[in-house]
Amino acid sequence: MPTEYISEACREYLQPLILGEDYPPYKDGLPQYVELKNVGVEKKLASTYELK
Repeated sequence: MPTEYISEACREYLQPLILGEDYPPYKDGLPQYVELKNVGVEKKLASTYELK
């Protein structure tokens, strides 16, 4: 992004959105991430749709 686009008003608007960092929790020096179960769900639609 060109530096002339970054005005003081832009900085004030974006500051709450970019302030701080959220690190994952660590255990034994390694980050702990969520593990998905990949469980299927029951079909809820009665009809099917085709992509055009």
